[in-house]
Amino acid sequence: MHKTLTENKKAGGVHPQEYALCVFSPKVGFMRAYSFLLIGILFLLHHGAVAQQTHWPPDSLEIFVVKLGWHTAFVFPTDEISSRDWPEIVRYRKYHYVYIGWGDEAFYLSTDDMLLITIRAVMIPTPAVIRVVGFYSPPATYFGPKRKLISLRLSRVQFSNLLRNIAGNFKRDEAGNVISSKEYGHTEEFFLSRNSYFFGRTCNTWIAFRLKHAGIPYTCHFNHTAGRIMRKLSQLKVAGMYYSKGKP
Repeated sequence: MHKTLTENKKAGGVHPQEYALCVFSPKVGFMRAYSFLLIGILFLLHHGAVAQQTHWPPDSLEIFVVKLGWHTAFVFPTDEISSRDWPEIVRYRKYHYVYIGWGDEAFYLSTDDMLLITIRAVMIPTPAVIRVVGFYSPPATYFGPKRKLISLRLSRVQFSNLLRNIAGNFKRDEAGNVISSKEYGHTEEFFLSRNSYFFGRTCNTWIAFRLKHAGIPYTCHFNHTAGRIMRKLSQLKVAGMYYSKGKP
Protein backbone atom coordinates (compact mmCIF):
# COMPACT_ATOMS: atom_id res chain seq x y z
CA MET A 1 0.00 0.00 0.00
CA HIS A 2 1.29 3.50 -0.92
CA LYS A 3 2.16 5.87 1.97
CA THR A 4 0.52 9.28 2.30
CA LEU A 5 2.77 12.30 2.03
CA THR A 6 2.62 12.85 5.84
CA GLU A 7 3.60 9.25 6.51
CA ASN A 8 6.33 9.60 3.98
CA LYS A 9 7.71 12.65 5.79
CA LYS A 10 7.71 10.82 9.14
CA ALA A 11 9.64 8.05 7.54
CA GLY A 12 12.27 10.51 6.41
CA GLY A 13 10.83 11.00 2.93
CA VAL A 14 10.02 14.16 0.97
CA HIS A 15 8.09 16.97 2.70
CA PRO A 16 4.68 17.73 1.10
CA GLN A 17 5.80 21.23 0.09
CA GLU A 18 9.01 19.85 -1.38
CA TYR A 19 6.94 17.27 -3.25
CA ALA A 20 4.68 19.97 -4.63
CA LEU A 21 7.66 22.04 -5.75
CA CYS A 22 9.05 18.97 -7.50
CA VAL A 23 5.80 18.06 -9.25
CA PHE A 24 4.99 21.58 -10.43
CA SER A 25 8.49 22.73 -11.29
CA PRO A 26 8.98 24.13 -14.83
CA LYS A 27 11.30 21.27 -15.76
CA VAL A 28 8.82 18.57 -14.74
CA GLY A 29 5.94 20.47 -16.34
CA PHE A 30 7.85 20.65 -19.61
CA MET A 31 8.62 16.93 -19.51
CA ARG A 32 4.97 16.11 -18.87
CA ALA A 33 3.82 18.35 -21.73
CA TYR A 34 6.41 16.77 -24.01
CA SER A 35 5.22 13.29 -23.02
CA PHE A 36 1.58 14.14 -23.78
CA LEU A 37 2.60 15.64 -27.12
CA LEU A 38 4.56 12.52 -28.02
CA ILE A 39 1.63 10.29 -27.05
CA GLY A 40 -0.68 12.42 -29.22
CA ILE A 41 1.62 12.14 -32.23
CA LEU A 42 1.88 8.36 -31.84
CA PHE A 43 -1.91 8.15 -31.57
CA LEU A 44 -2.35 10.07 -34.82
CA LEU A 45 0.24 7.96 -36.58
CA HIS A 46 -1.64 4.85 -35.56
CA HIS A 47 -5.23 5.98 -35.97
CA GLY A 48 -5.41 9.05 -38.14
CA ALA A 49 -4.50 10.58 -41.45
CA VAL A 50 -0.90 11.75 -41.54
CA ALA A 51 0.64 13.93 -44.24
CA GLN A 52 4.18 12.78 -44.98
CA GLN A 53 4.86 15.63 -47.39
CA THR A 54 2.96 18.83 -48.07
CA HIS A 55 5.16 20.64 -50.62
CA TRP A 56 5.14 19.00 -54.04
CA PRO A 57 6.65 20.00 -57.39
CA PRO A 58 4.13 22.10 -59.34
CA ASP A 59 3.88 19.57 -62.17
CA SER A 60 3.32 16.50 -59.96
CA LEU A 61 0.14 14.45 -60.37
CA GLU A 62 -1.69 12.57 -57.65
CA ILE A 63 -2.73 8.93 -57.84
CA PHE A 64 -3.88 6.53 -55.13
CA VAL A 65 -3.27 2.93 -54.13
CA VAL A 66 -6.18 1.40 -52.23
CA LYS A 67 -6.26 -1.78 -50.14
CA LEU A 68 -9.47 -3.80 -50.39
CA GLY A 69 -9.05 -6.92 -48.28
CA TRP A 70 -6.39 -9.05 -49.96
CA HIS A 71 -6.30 -6.80 -53.01
CA THR A 72 -4.55 -3.55 -53.88
CA ALA A 73 -5.41 -1.40 -56.88
CA PHE A 74 -4.72 1.97 -58.49
CA VAL A 75 -7.00 5.01 -58.55
CA PHE A 76 -6.43 7.77 -61.13
CA PRO A 77 -8.05 11.16 -61.72
CA THR A 78 -9.66 10.82 -65.14
CA ASP A 79 -9.07 14.43 -66.20
CA GLU A 80 -5.29 13.91 -66.11
CA ILE A 81 -5.26 10.75 -68.27
CA SER A 82 -4.32 11.13 -71.92
CA SER A 83 -5.87 8.81 -74.49
CA ARG A 84 -2.36 8.46 -75.93
CA ASP A 85 -1.33 6.73 -72.72
CA TRP A 86 -4.51 4.70 -72.21
CA PRO A 87 -7.00 4.71 -75.11
CA GLU A 88 -9.82 3.19 -73.02
CA ILE A 89 -10.08 6.35 -70.90
CA VAL A 90 -12.77 7.53 -73.35
CA ARG A 91 -15.14 5.06 -71.67
CA TYR A 92 -14.65 6.76 -68.29
CA ARG A 93 -14.31 10.47 -69.09
CA LYS A 94 -17.64 11.26 -67.43
CA TYR A 95 -16.31 10.03 -64.07
CA HIS A 96 -13.92 11.94 -61.83
CA TYR A 97 -11.86 8.87 -60.89
CA VAL A 98 -11.15 5.43 -62.27
CA TYR A 99 -10.15 2.34 -60.28
CA ILE A 100 -7.84 -0.16 -62.02
CA GLY A 101 -7.02 -3.52 -60.43
CA TRP A 102 -5.74 -6.88 -61.64
CA GLY A 103 -6.39 -10.43 -60.48
CA ASP A 104 -7.54 -13.99 -61.09
CA GLU A 105 -10.60 -14.07 -63.36
CA ALA A 106 -12.41 -16.84 -61.47
CA PHE A 107 -11.73 -15.22 -58.10
CA TYR A 108 -13.21 -11.93 -59.29
CA LEU A 109 -16.23 -13.32 -61.11
CA SER A 110 -17.12 -16.79 -59.85
CA THR A 111 -19.66 -17.63 -57.16
CA ASP A 112 -18.24 -21.14 -56.66
CA ASP A 113 -16.20 -22.37 -53.68
CA MET A 114 -13.69 -19.55 -53.19
CA LEU A 115 -11.26 -21.77 -51.26
CA LEU A 116 -10.89 -24.13 -54.21
CA ILE A 117 -10.56 -21.21 -56.61
CA THR A 118 -7.85 -19.66 -54.45
CA ILE A 119 -5.88 -22.93 -54.21
CA ARG A 120 -6.12 -23.43 -57.96
CA ALA A 121 -5.02 -19.86 -58.67
CA VAL A 122 -1.97 -20.26 -56.43
CA MET A 123 -0.92 -23.67 -57.74
CA ILE A 124 -1.69 -23.35 -61.46
CA PRO A 125 -1.38 -20.34 -63.80
CA THR A 126 -4.93 -19.14 -64.47
CA PRO A 127 -6.53 -16.47 -66.68
CA ALA A 128 -6.40 -12.97 -65.25
CA VAL A 129 -8.54 -9.89 -65.77
CA ILE A 130 -8.20 -6.16 -65.27
CA ARG A 131 -11.02 -4.63 -63.25
CA VAL A 132 -11.98 -1.05 -64.11
CA VAL A 133 -14.52 1.00 -62.15
CA GLY A 134 -15.49 4.63 -62.70
CA PHE A 135 -16.77 6.80 -59.83
CA TYR A 136 -17.42 10.43 -58.90
CA SER A 137 -16.70 10.89 -55.18
CA PRO A 138 -13.22 11.63 -53.78
CA PRO A 139 -11.42 8.32 -53.09
CA ALA A 140 -11.43 8.75 -49.30
CA THR A 141 -15.22 9.20 -49.42
CA TYR A 142 -15.90 6.51 -52.01
CA PHE A 143 -13.95 3.76 -50.25
CA GLY A 144 -14.85 4.82 -46.72
CA PRO A 145 -12.82 5.35 -43.53
CA LYS A 146 -12.16 1.64 -42.94
CA ARG A 147 -10.25 1.24 -46.21
CA LYS A 148 -6.55 1.98 -46.42
CA LEU A 149 -5.65 4.52 -49.06
CA ILE A 150 -2.27 6.00 -49.92
CA SER A 151 -1.72 9.03 -52.13
CA LEU A 152 1.36 9.11 -54.37
CA ARG A 153 2.71 12.15 -56.20
CA LEU A 154 4.26 11.33 -59.57
CA SER A 155 5.98 13.39 -62.20
CA ARG A 156 4.16 13.68 -65.51
CA VAL A 157 6.64 11.27 -67.07
CA GLN A 158 6.07 8.70 -64.31
CA PHE A 159 2.31 9.18 -64.56
CA SER A 160 2.41 8.61 -68.32
CA ASN A 161 4.75 5.62 -68.03
CA LEU A 162 2.51 3.99 -65.43
CA LEU A 163 -0.62 4.29 -67.56
CA ARG A 164 1.15 3.08 -70.69
CA ASN A 165 2.44 0.07 -68.80
CA ILE A 166 -1.07 -0.69 -67.53
CA ALA A 167 -2.50 -0.25 -71.05
CA GLY A 168 0.03 -2.77 -72.32
CA ASN A 169 -1.37 -5.37 -69.92
CA PHE A 170 -4.78 -5.46 -71.61
CA LYS A 171 -5.35 -8.34 -74.01
CA ARG A 172 -6.46 -6.98 -77.38
CA ASP A 173 -7.96 -8.32 -80.57
CA GLU A 174 -6.43 -7.90 -84.03
CA ALA A 175 -7.95 -4.43 -84.31
CA GLY A 176 -6.30 -3.36 -81.05
CA ASN A 177 -9.51 -3.29 -79.01
CA VAL A 178 -9.64 -4.57 -75.43
CA ILE A 179 -11.50 -7.84 -74.88
CA SER A 180 -14.30 -7.73 -72.33
CA SER A 181 -14.74 -10.53 -69.80
CA LYS A 182 -17.81 -9.31 -67.90
CA GLU A 183 -19.64 -6.10 -67.10
CA TYR A 184 -21.54 -5.12 -63.97
CA GLY A 185 -23.92 -2.26 -64.60
CA HIS A 186 -22.43 0.78 -66.31
CA THR A 187 -19.56 1.57 -63.94
CA GLU A 188 -17.69 -1.72 -63.46
CA GLU A 189 -16.05 -3.77 -66.22
CA PHE A 190 -13.60 -6.66 -66.43
CA PHE A 191 -11.19 -7.03 -69.35
CA LEU A 192 -8.93 -9.94 -70.26
CA SER A 193 -5.28 -9.52 -69.35
CA ARG A 194 -2.26 -10.61 -71.37
CA ASN A 195 -0.70 -12.14 -68.25
CA SER A 196 -1.81 -15.15 -66.23
CA TYR A 197 -2.24 -15.31 -62.47
CA PHE A 198 -0.17 -17.61 -60.25
CA PHE A 199 1.66 -17.57 -56.92
CA GLY A 200 4.56 -15.53 -58.26
CA ARG A 201 2.31 -12.98 -59.96
CA THR A 202 -0.58 -11.75 -57.82
CA CYS A 203 -2.64 -8.57 -57.75
CA ASN A 204 -0.14 -7.12 -55.28
CA THR A 205 3.02 -8.00 -57.20
CA TRP A 206 1.29 -6.61 -60.29
CA ILE A 207 0.92 -3.25 -58.52
CA ALA A 208 4.57 -3.34 -57.39
CA PHE A 209 5.96 -4.04 -60.85
CA ARG A 210 3.78 -1.41 -62.51
CA LEU A 211 5.23 1.19 -60.13
CA LYS A 212 8.75 -0.07 -60.72
CA HIS A 213 8.39 0.05 -64.51
CA ALA A 214 7.00 3.58 -64.25
CA GLY A 215 10.28 4.75 -62.71
CA ILE A 216 9.15 4.97 -59.10
CA PRO A 217 11.85 3.91 -56.57
CA TYR A 218 10.08 0.84 -55.30
CA THR A 219 11.58 -2.57 -54.45
CA CYS A 220 9.49 -5.35 -55.97
CA HIS A 221 10.68 -8.31 -53.89
CA PHE A 222 8.32 -10.05 -51.44
CA ASN A 223 5.20 -8.06 -52.27
CA HIS A 224 2.63 -10.87 -52.18
CA THR A 225 0.42 -9.33 -49.49
CA ALA A 226 -1.63 -6.15 -49.58
CA GLY A 227 -0.41 -5.16 -46.12
CA ARG A 228 3.24 -5.25 -47.17
CA ILE A 229 2.51 -3.20 -50.29
CA MET A 230 0.84 -0.49 -48.22
CA ARG A 231 3.59 -0.44 -45.59
CA LYS A 232 6.32 -0.04 -48.19
CA LEU A 233 4.42 2.60 -50.13
CA SER A 234 3.80 4.66 -47.01
CA GLN A 235 7.59 4.91 -46.55
CA LEU A 236 8.26 6.37 -50.00
CA LYS A 237 9.20 10.02 -50.34
CA VAL A 238 6.50 10.35 -53.01
CA ALA A 239 3.83 9.20 -50.54
CA GLY A 240 1.36 11.84 -49.46
CA MET A 241 -1.76 11.60 -47.33
CA TYR A 242 -2.44 8.29 -45.70
CA TYR A 243 -6.04 7.63 -44.81
CA SER A 244 -6.55 4.81 -42.36
CA LYS A 245 -8.24 3.67 -39.18
CA GLY A 246 -5.27 1.47 -38.37
CA LYS A 247 -1.83 0.42 -39.46
CA PRO A 248 -1.15 -0.13 -43.19
